[in-house]
Amino acid sequence: MEISMLIVYLVSCLIIGVIGYIWDRDFSFFFISFVFTPLCGLWLLFIEIKGRKEMKKQLEEKKRIEQENESWRKRWKAEEEYKEALKTSFEEDYEISSKDRFLLNKLRVSLDISEERATEIEISERNKYK
Repeated sequence: MEISMLIVYLVSCLIIGVIGYIWDRDFSFFFISFVFTPLCGLWLLFIEIKGRKEMKKQLEEKKRIEQENESWRKRWKAEEEYKEALKTSFEEDYEISSKDRFLLNKLRVSLDISEERATEIEISERNKYK
């Protein structure tokens, strides 16, 4: 895309130079158009390339943030599912039977929750209902 824009600027430079020569029969306008028009075109091209690089950076950053947010959402959903299973496993005295403990551990592993985090969740839930 950048090369095609450069070609457009160079062709426009040639057209302006030819029109200037036909109009004035003076090579100074032709020379000015060939020197300054491409420089302006190159400057505009530089600005556009720089803008595209910046836009690409911003898109990459946005994508990284979205992936991070998705990771947090998945983690939150997994923990909520674990909390629900934990609530149903609590007995009257807020203890968990060995059978329920086995099932909770299987669920914890399948949800990719660490043992430490599962313990934190359990303590937190136990404190809520006592």
